[in-house]
Amino acid sequence: MTWDAPLPPPPVTPLRWTGAWRDGRLALLDQTRLPREETWLEHRTSAGVVDDIQRLAVRGAPIIGVAGAYALVLASREIIESQPGISVPAWAAAFDLSLIH
Repeated sequence: MTWDAPLPPPPVTPLRWTGAWRDGRLALLDQTRLPREETWLEHRTSAGVVDDIQRLAVRGAPIIGVAGAYALVLASREIIESQPGISVPAWAAAFDLSLIH
């Protein structure tokens, strides 16, 4: 291998986060469209991620778990954006309520 050899293409991944925590979004590979079409579903809110998990656009236990974790990040951001200056106890209560609904 030489130092100027081209790098191999990045591995295929069924999800990706783009942007920073405050303005980022989650893109999920719509696995219902495979293998004929590569479609990415972009989300800035947790509800869309939950919907994609429920309708099986996201498949496989590891990816469902990671997508669910990103949904929690998005839910946290939604609470913080809707209630600027929220205290940690109030955030935790709002977060618990957001998981119920």
